This record gives sequence, C-alpha cells and structure tokens, in this order.
Amino acid sequence: MKIKKYDYIIYSASLAGVVFAIEKIKQDKKVLLLNQVGFPGGSITENLNIEQNIPSEINSEIIKIILLGIKNHCQGILYQKNSQVILNPEAIKFILQKVLTEKGVDLLFHIRFNKIKKQENTFSVSLIGREGELHFECDNLIDASEEFILSDLSKAVERELLFRRYNLLTSFMKNEDVLNKDYIIGKIKLNDGRYWLSLKIEEKNELLYEHESHKIVEELSYELFKNECRTQLLPIATQSLYRIEQKNELPNFYILHKELVAKYNRHKLIELTDNLNFKE
Repeated sequence: MKIKKYDYIIYSASLAGVVFAIEKIKQDKKVLLLNQVGFPGGSITENLNIEQNIPSEINSEIIKIILLGIKNHCQGILYQKNSQVILNPEAIKFILQKVLTEKGVDLLFHIRFNKIKKQENTFSVSLIGREGELHFECDNLIDASEEFILSDLSKAVERELLFRRYNLLTSFMKNEDVLNKDYIIGKIKLNDGRYWLSLKIEEKNELLYEHESHKIVEELSYELFKNECRTQLLPIATQSLYRIEQKNELPNFYILHKELVAKYNRHKLIELTDNLNFKE
C-alpha cells in the first residue's frame, strides 16, 4: 500500500500549530496537522488556559481572522478588562476548526505517536489512531506542542519543569471565602457571575501530578458544594510548562516554541504566536 507523503507533518493543533499549518497551505504545501485530542487549541482548550492578553496590534492575518471569529461568536469572550480576556474554550474550538477546514488543512485527531524514523531525506511516522496503526512520510516534521512532546519523543531535547497548574470554571457562588485557599493562584469573576480559577500543582513527578490535581479539585469541589456552588467545567489535563535543552539536531525537524520559553508568559500565547518566525 502506498504511504501518503506530506511536505509538513505538524504536532500538535496548538494555536501556533494551526497558524503554521495555514501559513504553509498558503505556500501550496501539503500539510497534515495531528492532535492527540479531538479538537484544536492546545493549552487554551485542553488545559483551560483561557486567561489571555490580546495585543493592541496584530501582525498575522490568520490570527486577525481567528480573533474576529471569537469576538463575533456568541459569548466568545467571557470577560474583558483592557487587553486581558477570558476566552470561551468552546468558541476557540469552533473557530479554529472552521478556519482549518476552510483553508484545506488535512486533520488527523485522536492519535498517539508509535514511532518516528529519520530516513535519508524524509521522516517516516507511525501513529496509533482509532483506525489502528497509520503510516505517513514527510519532508519536514514540526513540533508545535507547548510541552515539546514530539521533541521529547524524538530525543531531540531534555525537558525541565517550570510550573504546573490546574484551571477550571465554577458556577456562581454566594460566599467567596472559599476562594482564599493557598492553592488558588488565579481567580477572575466572569461577566455572568461564574469564576475562572487556577490552582497551583506542586507535584513534579510525571506519574503522580495528575493524582495531586484530582485530590485538590476534590477538596475544592467539597468546599464549593457547601457554599451552594460547583465546578462547572474541568480541563482534560493539568497544564505543564517546560524549559528545554537541545541535545540532538535533527535535519528538517523544527521546534516552534523553543525560542519563546525564556520569555514565556502564560497570558500571552496570542502575542507570542503572532511574533513567531514561520520560516525554518
């Protein structure tokens, strides 16, 4: 069976991955965009990293289109004070999917990497998806994940953890005293009275940190329940940020976020993506 070949295979469908994919489609390249979960958006939609800053000036036409779609979407912005916003994660999913489909990017979601092999001039990529084992080839392999997952799998870098946090939305609450917990490091009251909360997760072990997140959320949920409130929307996973040290240079393998880690601000993904250099 003939293996389908692309100019670019990109993982994941983060904001940077989406913008990069569309930029390459505009250059008449064949692009495949991969994601582990069933929707685009990276940490914004997967980890509810929805507290963001919208810069006053945007350079990328693609980001301008995305932001316009969010602003025009029903409840696309849940809170705004000057440049600080809380974005509706469902609006982000819808707009990004719409733009990707309209621009003709090939999408493959619900996948995990099985094997990556560097051949003479191409990469051979083996994936595990709902359809079983899938095989593709590409000239260029792009790590657009904010956690450098593909780079870690490829042994191209070593990762060092910087922080972890667990973000969620609650319903309206009558008594805000519950928000004085030490582990609550971010809280914003939305336009409709709900709250966006960010919880500090101190566990560094890669196998144990989700367990700590669940314990803290269980404790918070109990306190909210006593105050006639509840958790309303939980993320797929805890948000983690890493610093990386490059170990191996792989030809035609690119890490979109590697120049941004030193100046990373979790509120400024839009601005940082807007300033990415999409020329390898």
